[in-house]
Amino acid sequence: MFSWSITLPERRSSGLASTTKPCATLHIESDERAGEELSLPAAVGSVLSAKEKAGELHPTGRGELLLLVQETTEHCAMLRVEKLINRRDYTTLELDQKLKLDGYEEELRRRVIGRAVECGLVSNERYGASFVRSKLASGWGLLRIERELRERGVEPQALRGWPKAFLDDAGGEYERALATARRHGLPERRGVEKLARYLYQRGYSSDCALRAARAVAEEVAC
Repeated sequence: MFSWSITLPERRSSGLASTTKPCATLHIESDERAGEELSLPAAVGSVLSAKEKAGELHPTGRGELLLLVQETTEHCAMLRVEKLINRRDYTTLELDQKLKLDGYEEELRRRVIGRAVECGLVSNERYGASFVRSKLASGWGLLRIERELRERGVEPQALRGWPKAFLDDAGGEYERALATARRHGLPERRGVEKLARYLYQRGYSSDCALRAARAVAEEVAC
């Protein structure tokens, strides 16, 4: 006795927020196990269901079916990674979080992401260097940049030349804080306090933020 079927998840309303995605269910009836149900990522379930309806799958037993499921799952996971990085760069941590949300198991996620790294499709250092240059140009301070990098799974000290190589062209921390403060302008009420807080929130140290805010206040007073 051997049979199998796929139940696809119902489409979720786009207005509903969730930290997990609905999964497909693989139903298996075999001599080894009766009433077996396995959870699959929705994309894997869709591929298997479409191939089954098209008459392209003919597993003769449970073991052969599970091998097909494994191959399809790995293929779908790799396609997911490729589609994501075609839109923008991702860190390995971000990709892992995406795949986990889709329902892929940890071992498979590690294997697929590792392959993408080996092929040069994914690079934490490349992502980090680009992120740093972009945020420095936007007027961010080093503290915020470091915090945001770590949240994305990139250790700043792992970037070649950090931080000097990135600051040579961007200028010193105080000079950048001062330029950012000038662009923002001095608020009318409690100007120094508000401007210093603004700079601090953008990642400058409290001392650096206060110095820059006071310098702009002095310039305005003159």
